[in-house]
Amino acid sequence: MWQPSADACNNLLRNPAFSPTQPLSCGKNHKDVYGSTGYTQADHWCSRAAKMMPEAPGWQCIPGVLVPLRVNHVGDVECMADNRRDCFWQGSLSDCQRLADNPPFALIPLVCGSAHNTEYGSTGYDTAGHWCRTGSSFYGLGK
Repeated sequence: MWQPSADACNNLLRNPAFSPTQPLSCGKNHKDVYGSTGYTQADHWCSRAAKMMPEAPGWQCIPGVLVPLRVNHVGDVECMADNRRDCFWQGSLSDCQRLADNPPFALIPLVCGSAHNTEYGSTGYDTAGHWCRTGSSFYGLGK
């Protein structure tokens, strides 16, 4: 239930008559309900919340994947991108590493898992040879 402020939200949660039934999550869940992930509008609560999350570790290039990867704060592999959709693929491992060492300022990575499933119809982890699966194996995530 949307509330206009944090105080109003906290007051609602303290009300014994209020019984929340199911949380709304950004990404696929939000898209299923409202037709958008919530991340594409700068002033949307999903975008604002994502910007407040801790910064993920640095980018790196791994053998067999010519795009910079990292593991984000929730444990999913993500590729360097500026639109949550198109990874910055490079022609060689050295070009990839150059990009990883000097990333562009405004990045909006493509995240494996539910976000990748929303964009492409698979998590990426579930496809042999996919960069998500290769990255998961490299980082020892077991996804």
